[in-house]
Amino acid sequence: MSVSKFSYKEIEEISNNIENYINDGYFDDLVEDVLETKIAEKKFFPPNTDNNEKAIELIQRGLWYGYIANKTAWEMQYQENTDIDFKAEEVKKEDAEVLDLEYIKAEVSSLIYNIYTNDGNCFLQDDWVEVIKTVEKNINDRIKY
Repeated sequence: MSVSKFSYKEIEEISNNIENYINDGYFDDLVEDVLETKIAEKKFFPPNTDNNEKAIELIQRGLWYGYIANKTAWEMQYQENTDIDFKAEEVKKEDAEVLDLEYIKAEVSSLIYNIYTNDGNCFLQDDWVEVIKTVEKNINDRIKY
């Protein structure tokens, strides 16, 4: 299989939609599960940061790192020397397209697959892969019911 390249806008829209679902109270299980990941135990949060904010920050950071890992895997596979835009224009939440859970789950699953090269080299620390896989699992569980 080939590596697919995600755009910053795609990752940002997924991230914004997950944040909206959490803020709407739709993903209490996801919040709990993300806060039980290895990286959550290592991350410092300011006092009085609520659990939703912590989970959202970890998910957004994990997806951002997934974006960078995907770009790296793409470059290793195809050697096109494309730029990684670290200063990408932020997609305003009010301008973001509303995505349904099945689409988000498919995109998150694809991101997980595409942080690896065809040789199986992964460019994302296991702790951050765990966060993204936790998102995928929780969305999948939610879709089943």
